[in-house]
Amino acid sequence: MVLDTNDHPEASLNWGGYNLSKLRFGHYTAHMVLAYDNGTRDVPIEAVVGFWVVPWRLILYVIAVPVIPSTLVYLIMRRRFRKKLQRARR
Repeated sequence: MVLDTNDHPEASLNWGGYNLSKLRFGHYTAHMVLAYDNGTRDVPIEAVVGFWVVPWRLILYVIAVPVIPSTLVYLIMRRRFRKKLQRARR
């Protein structure tokens, strides 16, 4: 949270939910140009870094929504089938 001179919030970081218009995914490249004074002149420094942005929570939800119910149905059906099979063997 960033406070102004009167200790009132100026900006805050909010992690709640997804705003799909601001959702980013993919490979990004950041370019930095920095200049410093070495005593006689300004010396430029340049750097480039690449990184991936992956909305892992959204991907996890998309995978979990179909997998969890289908796993539960599978386990319930397997349990019922085993009980029927045991009854038939008696």
